[in-house]
Amino acid sequence: MAFHQDWTAWYLYLVESQYYRPYVSQPSQSCRILPFFSAFGRHIELAKKISGINEKLAELLKGKNNQPDSMLFEISVALMYARNGWSVSFIPETAIKKTPDLLVEKGAESFYVECKRQAKVTEYSEIERKEWNIRWDKLVHVMSSFKTPTFLDVTFKVEVADTPQTIIASAFTEIADNGMISSGRCLENDQIIVSVDYINMDEVNKHFDKYQVSWNSPQMVALFSGGYERSGSYTQVHSPKGINAIGPDDDEHILNLFCTGVHKAYCAKWECLSDASIDKKAKDVKKLLNKAVNQAPDEGNTIVHIAYETLHGPFVEFERHKKIANSINTFDYKNKNVRAVFCHALQPSVGPEDSEWAETTIRFGLEGTIPSDILPHDLLLDEVATTISGETHWSQDLRSSASTA
Repeated sequence: MAFHQDWTAWYLYLVESQYYRPYVSQPSQSCRILPFFSAFGRHIELAKKISGINEKLAELLKGKNNQPDSMLFEISVALMYARNGWSVSFIPETAIKKTPDLLVEKGAESFYVECKRQAKVTEYSEIERKEWNIRWDKLVHVMSSFKTPTFLDVTFKVEVADTPQTIIASAFTEIADNGMISSGRCLENDQIIVSVDYINMDEVNKHFDKYQVSWNSPQMVALFSGGYERSGSYTQVHSPKGINAIGPDDDEHILNLFCTGVHKAYCAKWECLSDASIDKKAKDVKKLLNKAVNQAPDEGNTIVHIAYETLHGPFVEFERHKKIANSINTFDYKNKNVRAVFCHALQPSVGPEDSEWAETTIRFGLEGTIPSDILPHDLLLDEVATTISGETHWSQDLRSSASTA
């Protein structure tokens, strides 16, 4: 659930609910935005010193273009420069031509700064998800007729759209008919790998005997699947024994439904590891870089910051990293004085018990520029005592998944 007509209002509702409506929660969305607002609060005194910050906040609150993600990124970049000792000013927009977002100054040195943020997910990812939902709809009819709660683990070896719409339903039927459920064996062909396990309803019911569970939450999925991968894609359906709305019965409490138990549940985890799918989900930043360079002034030096979210797992991010490095190093900067490009890979994730924020900054110095001379500290939203390593968070994710496999 979300209020698509006014994302800023929705974000502020979620932030406010952290304090005033503790049972109102949408973890998958809150984990994307709360770190930004937390950072603004931590560095509020620095923010007050940024020229033009009030006007920028007014734009955010008015919901200009209904794109608060871009503005949140701009403000966080401005704060990052301020934290590194730069004097920061937002550059007012004009109707004549596009201008950079910021001017930063330190001593005799100055840079224009342009910020671009990629959409949360690619168009291809949305198409792939819709293709999965078609296959899930056919699968769930077969699973429910089986009348025993089950969990499927599905890997597509080719693009999802290139498989028959009944492929997973047929695989489930074959596995069930051959007594392969919870056998440790899987069904594999040229297009898919599928394994099926019974859901341990005794353990599920033991949990519900003690706790209520937030509706459609990662915790609920974890009960059905026996585990939870933060970058995994899950789909589930269940018949609840009861639903409680926690909190006052007013117009301000939504997202506050808690399940008291379930009669039956059916769940699936799916991913597509085809080369074509990975390539299409690993969206490059070349288009955003081109827009940023076009907005760079002819006079003066410019720094570009690009943000994107890493939501599809490490294999996609390794491929994206290669694309980005190639694009930035071979890009035609059109005689613009672009001195550095910083790519901010952001990974909000939610688990059964908590949420996490991972962030990797990839730096590219141009024309002999050393990026760390400009920004010795180039993380956007790190808190006090944040663990900082010298590797990407997707490398850490891959190592972690390998160790638990």
